[in-house]
Amino acid sequence: MLARYHALYFEDVDSESKEFINLLSRHSIQITPALPPVDLALDAFPRERYLNRYHIILVDYVLSNYKVNDRAIPYSGATLATRVREVFRDRPVLLITTKNRFSKYVRPDSLTVVDDVIFKDDIEADVKASVAKIVGWIQGFQRLSSVKTKNWRNLIKTLGANADEAEKLKETLPPTEKAVFVGKSAKREWDAPPIARWLNRVVLGYPGILYDSLHAATLLGISEESFLSIRVQQFFRDARYSGPFKNMMPRWWRDRILSSAFELIKKYTLGRDVSETFADAFYKDSRKRLKSSVCLDTKTAHADAVCYILRKPVMRNESLEYFPDDRPRIMDTARVSFKAIREKADVQAEFFSREDQRILKQIQKGTIR
Repeated sequence: MLARYHALYFEDVDSESKEFINLLSRHSIQITPALPPVDLALDAFPRERYLNRYHIILVDYVLSNYKVNDRAIPYSGATLATRVREVFRDRPVLLITTKNRFSKYVRPDSLTVVDDVIFKDDIEADVKASVAKIVGWIQGFQRLSSVKTKNWRNLIKTLGANADEAEKLKETLPPTEKAVFVGKSAKREWDAPPIARWLNRVVLGYPGILYDSLHAATLLGISEESFLSIRVQQFFRDARYSGPFKNMMPRWWRDRILSSAFELIKKYTLGRDVSETFADAFYKDSRKRLKSSVCLDTKTAHADAVCYILRKPVMRNESLEYFPDDRPRIMDTARVSFKAIREKADVQAEFFSREDQRILKQIQKGTIR
C-alpha cells in the first residue's frame, strides 16, 4: 500500500522499532525511525528538513536502552517530546508506550506537552484503530494549521458552531486559552497544539455540547444501533460535527439533535419527553421502527442516562452523580449505575457527593436494589 502519511519515530530499541514500523507501514503510514539525539539543543532538530517531510512526530516514552559511551541518555521520552514540541508547533506529537509502563512511570504533568498517548498493546490488538487515531491527529492538525488568521471567529467557523454553541464553547476554555480571546489586551492569535488538546480532551472528550453516538442515542431514548442507522443519520445530518478531528471522534451537536427531535415530535403532537416520544414520532414520519435504549439494570425501555463505568444506558433514577474529573460545569455530569456500584471495584467513593455517599453505602450493602 502506498504511504499517504509520513511519521518520524524516536525510539531506542531497534527490534521494537521494526515490529512497530512493519505494523503501521501496512496501513498507509510510513515510519522513519530515529535515535534520540544526544544533545537536546534546538539546533539538534533541523526544522526545515523534518517539517517538509513528516506529518507527525512519535516519541517512545522509555529511551533508556540507547547508550552513548556506555551511558544511557539522561532524559525520558516526555522530556524529548517537550523539546520536539518547541520546534514543531504545527505537527502532532504523540507519546508511544505500553500500558504497563504508562501506569508505572508516566506522570500526568508530562502529558501537557504531548497531544495523545498511543499504546503498543492497542496497536497489536487493533492496528486499524490505532492507524485511524494517528491519521485523525494528522488531519486535525492540518485543518487547524490551515486557518490563516487564528482568532476566535475563525476558530468557531472552523468548528462549524453557531452563535449559541460558540458561547457554550467559550465556557469550556481553560484560563490560559480564554485569555487569548477575552479582554482588551488579549492576544488575538491562537496556537494549534493547545487548541487541539482542548478540542480532544474537553469539547470532544466530555458529553455536553457534543455527544458521541451512545449519548446521542440515549438522549433520544433509542439504541445506539438505531441511532447509527442510515435513515436516522440522514434525519440528523445537520447535527453532525464537521470540524477538526471529526473522523477520529465522530460527534453530534446536542442542541441540534434536540431541536430536530422536538420539531418532529411537535409535528405529531406527542409528549415533550424526547426519550419516550422520539421513536414513535420517527415511526409516524418514516414508517421505520427504532429500538429503544434499554436500562442495563432494570431492562426497562427508554433509559435516559449513560453509566460512566459500564458505558451503557441506564435509567437516571437507577444511577448516582459521579465526579471523576474536572470537566467544565457546562458539560453533563457523569453518572454511575447501581449495577456498576454493586459489581465494579473501580468505582471510587470519593467521587460521589456527600449526600450520595450514604446512598452508595446502602447500595453496596444491598439494602437498595
